[in-house]
Amino acid sequence: VMTFARPGTDCIEIFSRALETAKKAGLEENFMGHGEGQVAFIGHGLGLEINELPILTARHSRTLEEGMVFAFEPKFVLPGHGAVGIEIDLIVGAHGLERVTTSSPDIVRL
Repeated sequence: VMTFARPGTDCIEIFSRALETAKKAGLEENFMGHGEGQVAFIGHGLGLEINELPILTARHSRTLEEGMVFAFEPKFVLPGHGAVGIEIDLIVGAHGLERVTTSSPDIVRL
């Protein structure tokens, strides 16, 4: 997301690219949940409310605009093992995305 999303990018494209990445890794069944618990979005806008527009989903066509703030939160659920996910808050800048989240996106083994 960080490399291609900028003002004018459609939220459907963000979701589609994330799903395609999961498919290539053989994790489509585990992407954003598993079975009936699987959800069809990977992020949402932030503002006065915790969940606002835009919604990053294949069903909601909305283009990113400069100044929008959103949470990108891909997750994988592996039945019998657990779940792993990350949430990164981003601001849409004039030429791309700016990270608001200051913690590392690296995987931490527990």
